[in-house]
Amino acid sequence: MPPASATTDALAALRSGAALLPIPCGEIVCCHGADAISWLQGLVSNDLAELKPNYPVRALLLDATGHARFEACTVLPGPELRAVLDPEPPDTCVVLIVPDGAARPVVNWLDQFLIAEDAVLSVPADKLSVVSIQGPLAEEAAASALSEGEAAQLVTHARCGSGGVDVVTAASAVHPLVARLKAAMPSASLSDWELCRIEAGIPRWPQEFGEAVLAPELGLDDTHISARKGCYIGQEIVARIQARGHTNRKLCRLTVRNAEESLVGQELLQEDKPAVVGRITSFADSRAGGALALGFVRHEHAEPGTRLRTATGVECVLS
Repeated sequence: MPPASATTDALAALRSGAALLPIPCGEIVCCHGADAISWLQGLVSNDLAELKPNYPVRALLLDATGHARFEACTVLPGPELRAVLDPEPPDTCVVLIVPDGAARPVVNWLDQFLIAEDAVLSVPADKLSVVSIQGPLAEEAAASALSEGEAAQLVTHARCGSGGVDVVTAASAVHPLVARLKAAMPSASLSDWELCRIEAGIPRWPQEFGEAVLAPELGLDDTHISARKGCYIGQEIVARIQARGHTNRKLCRLTVRNAEESLVGQELLQEDKPAVVGRITSFADSRAGGALALGFVRHEHAEPGTRLRTATGVECVLS
């Protein structure tokens, strides 16, 4: 089957303007209760002390061995969103924006660590929805599309590398909002989104996450991992790796030549030897500009310009 290609005008908007991402692009998990923030603080890789209504904190959910299971963009809901929740939380409430399809798995994962804390997890799919606008002009475009007094909150969340915002809004208002956004800007396809995030080297769940992926392998230390906060699940392993200076492998971007189909899942070999040094996890073909991929590559073969190949002979160059 030929790989999906990015060919729409939305690509230009994602890179230099604003475009609406495919829907759904994410889901909402709520955690409320007197202990909500302190409990989550011990479970996520970034520092929730920085959490503010319009200042999200991006973090990873790790297991005890430091493997990255999920990503979440956490934010305190403003009064507009709190009023949408029924009943309105009388105490601390944290909203977690997670990838599409991840809400229930995230709740199940977090629930195993909930013992006696005053914290309640929920997936308010009937109350809150999220749409995403990406590109350097995304925030301006989103603000102009919202009606005065609309129950919505803008959350900074760059999903493609050039800036972006998520709009968390009442589920009952999402269809009119999407209609206004589609009238005001191009709508990106999944292929557009994939190409832009791969260009930027941004990992995505579930492709680049799971029980085999150590958090530092993702290259998200600067944006998702705090070196200053106290203990959290998986911290000891992360700190040990950071002290050593590097992981055995890391997520790399590759330029792919002469690929006739998606290479996701294919092993990467040394150019002149049959030794396996990596594996491709994401792939996008822009047709006009060639194909790009993300993959985990062993540290000693991860220098830009290194030439690798798949078992079927497709050449991949680290970029």
